[in-house]
Amino acid sequence: MKLVWNNTTKHKLSSYKSIAKLHLDDVVAHCKCEQTTVAITVVSRRKSKQLNATYRGIHEATDVLTFVGDETYLGDIIICYDVVVERAQTHQQTTEQYMSFCIVHGLLHAVGYDHQTETDYDTMMELQQQLIERRLQ
Repeated sequence: MKLVWNNTTKHKLSSYKSIAKLHLDDVVAHCKCEQTTVAITVVSRRKSKQLNATYRGIHEATDVLTFVGDETYLGDIIICYDVVVERAQTHQQTTEQYMSFCIVHGLLHAVGYDHQTETDYDTMMELQQQLIERRLQ
């Protein structure tokens, strides 16, 4: 699967592209996706807040948003690096660990996982943790 990596921030984040590709390969293998492309875009706090307000009615920046694609395009994953840095500190994680969380979380939403119920949440979080641990060891 092709990964389109877009960094629209001032931060140098090229090292995260290779991490994203590894996570993408794991999710695709696990879920047997047939789509050919996914885009991950890293945005500013302002852009994240704007998108979150427009599409979710929540007027604050968020760490990750997922826009599901179609039969050939897996979707768009939007990550706010500034929120990633803040939440990594809050959760006593490295930025790499929390970025991995956001990448895998977004990818799982794109392939159809959700967390609207407690059971769905538990299923998604368990798989997410397995996929992240596989790459962070």
